Amino acid sequence: MFGFEPGTAEFSDGKVSVKSKKYPLSKAAESAESGELIAEDEMTYGELSKEFAQDTFGAHFVEVAVNKYTCEIRVQRMLAVCHAGNFKP
Repeated sequence: MFGFEPGTAEFSDGKVSVKSKKYPLSKAAESAESGELIAEDEMTYGELSKEFAQDTFGAHFVEVAVNKYTCEIRVQRMLAVCHAGNFKP
């Protein structure tokens, strides 16, 4: 939209920028032809992946009840299962 090459733009503080050119994200959203603005990024762990397993998992299960007369909502039971990864010696 602004002539930037994919992968060279930086998104921070509500602006999109490449080198010295900066535009507000709101302007980018207004000028988007398809009506949507998409940005992609990646996260790297560097040396951490050699020392620690990065496989984490979490699941939450909740049973709720709603009083049909007062519409009061109550949590009957809740279970959370989490795994934070393993240490690699």
